Amino acid sequence: MSVNAGRDMHRDARNPQPPPLDAGALRRSRIAKGRAMFRATRGNRDAREALLASAAEPPETPPPAA
Repeated sequence: MSVNAGRDMHRDARNPQPPPLDAGALRRSRIAKGRAMFRATRGNRDAREALLASAAEPPETPPPAA
């Protein structure tokens, strides 16, 4: 076990925040998207896949009426 792994375990135990891995939630919430981006840069594959899925899907809001 490395020092960084121990620090990560301590941080996760002190600040539990379940990652919202729903593509719709990532599109609606900038905070959730920021957390997922932070985890993706740290190597979290689930967060990376959720970010790619949220970018690939079209937005839920209909286009404005002309």
